[in-house]
Amino acid sequence: MAYDPYALNIRKVDLLIDKNSYRHNTHKYDLSTRVYDRQLVIRRGFPFHIRIAFEKTINQRDDLINLVFRVKGKQIS
Repeated sequence: MAYDPYALNIRKVDLLIDKNSYRHNTHKYDLSTRVYDRQLVIRRGFPFHIRIAFEKTINQRDDLINLVFRVKGKQIS
């Protein structure tokens, strides 16, 4: 893939595991509490938050952001 100086490259994604796990009542699950390789566990039908840091400031007039989520190998949007 060619470098695009205008692309919104992602610098960091924070799944806010502590906040989301508590709100989804999954904060006691091993996947959410283990020290190594913690994972986000959320319940279907409830909102959740993520924080995405980009390498440049988002221009709401020109930039377009599409999120694609994968769940158990299936693609949903």
